[in-house]
Amino acid sequence: MAHELAATRRVRKGVLPSPTAAGEQRAPAPETQPESPATAPTIGERVVADVRHEIGNYFHKLYYWADFLTESRAGRGGDVTATQMLEGTIRGLEDLLRATLEYVRPIAVTAIRMAAREVADGIVRQLASATAGRTIVVDARADLGERSVQVDPGRLSQVLGLVARRLETCTAEGARLHATVGIDARAGGEVLVVRIIGAAAVVSPVSSTMAEVEWATAENVVRTFGGELVVQDGPDGGTSLALVLPIRA
Repeated sequence: MAHELAATRRVRKGVLPSPTAAGEQRAPAPETQPESPATAPTIGERVVADVRHEIGNYFHKLYYWADFLTESRAGRGGDVTATQMLEGTIRGLEDLLRATLEYVRPIAVTAIRMAAREVADGIVRQLASATAGRTIVVDARADLGERSVQVDPGRLSQVLGLVARRLETCTAEGARLHATVGIDARAGGEVLVVRIIGAAAVVSPVSSTMAEVEWATAENVVRTFGGELVVQDGPDGGTSLALVLPIRA
């Protein structure tokens, strides 16, 4: 029975590495070329990668035995509710650990200079497509001229995915979100400010540890660009969320 389950166990989607199943031998690592000092991971990156791999192995074994228990009880005509709840608990723990490891992992960015106008338009477009059931209307747009910002497009997209999730949680479903694109003068120079404002959700969102960890990760990424994420109460109890990026000379 165990061998049959090992052959048919489900493949789960996630960012944890493919682990070694219970009772299996770990395959030897493929040979790789020595890394140059410029690209070699830091000690912190190696430690986090090793931890991710070991956690992946443990979760694979947990899922394996959850499957085994489910199949065993189902084969005897028993109630599988408890084992299904166990699997849901394992999945929730896996998601939390994934988010936590992403938070503690050293942030590596490859920032490039991009036109501020292009970045602002991309931010609004991605948020509009990622916030289900909501539309974004740009109420005001400053003339950004030839100004530029320096960002890592991949990392910025990751941040916007988390921002979209927050907007979906904190704003009313079907609501019209209002955006403004502007330039503010700060002590250190000009900054690009893209602000999204939406009406409050009918049901107040329940804060979760995982959501807070993911948001802290997004804030850390934006800080590597020299910017900040600012969440405030909007008009009429709504939500106002601003992404601030420094203008590069």
